[in-house]
Amino acid sequence: MRATHDDTPVPLHDSRASAVLRWLQTLSARAGTAAVAAAFSVVALLWAARSSDDRVLAWFEGLASAVTLVMVFALQHTQTREQAALQRKLDELLQALPGADSELVQLEERAGSDIAAVAAEHGRSSHGGSSNT
Repeated sequence: MRATHDDTPVPLHDSRASAVLRWLQTLSARAGTAAVAAAFSVVALLWAARSSDDRVLAWFEGLASAVTLVMVFALQHTQTREQAALQRKLDELLQALPGADSELVQLEERAGSDIAAVAAEHGRSSHGGSSNT
């Protein structure tokens, strides 16, 4: 955790990089962004194809690779944030339900063997409870 100018704790994931990635996510979600990117790609590819200089094609390939790399990180960042928010919401629901198993709260933070053991236990209790079929 770090503190802001008014000493309010701010999680480290709310850094400038996180803000930039959220801005990229917002920008890429706009309908016109895909059209602009497609038009730019077509113009750049036509320019590279008509040019006799291989440096133009290398420049385009480098730029495309850089944009792809940035978008991979932006998508991963967004997916991680959304998954963390969803897990917190589910934990809150588990805590609010009177009959819910408290062992399931923050299960995603545990080791894989613990998750498998809980899954096996819940599989037995849900499938082995009634044998009247």
